[in-house]
Amino acid sequence: MPNTSFPARPVLPKNGTELYDSIMSKIEPELVSSEIPLLEQKYGFETEGLKRVRLDRYRDAFQKYDEAYQVYLAQLRQQIKQYKVDAFAWAEAEATINEDTQMKNIDAAINTPSQA
Repeated sequence: MPNTSFPARPVLPKNGTELYDSIMSKIEPELVSSEIPLLEQKYGFETEGLKRVRLDRYRDAFQKYDEAYQVYLAQLRQQIKQYKVDAFAWAEAEATINEDTQMKNIDAAINTPSQA
């Protein structure tokens, strides 16, 4: 008998902020959404030279983020494609099971001697 459990859906972030933070936290933790508002206070008194170095680091981080985001989207597309295939296979298996059950019931009804 085929596996009749419905396939698991791809895991999606709750919102854009969660997605952004999940990617950026691996690249530049200072640029996650909860840290950005604190940067002015943290770096407000740094020299222009240090600020330039930091901003270059951030620029690189956003470039890496864009690349990681594209990888994430490609993986998600593949997961969704597989989910669609699995869901269709599940529906097909369920229909077959239901049809088989109905055919057995009909066959039993036809082959049962009448009690008249």
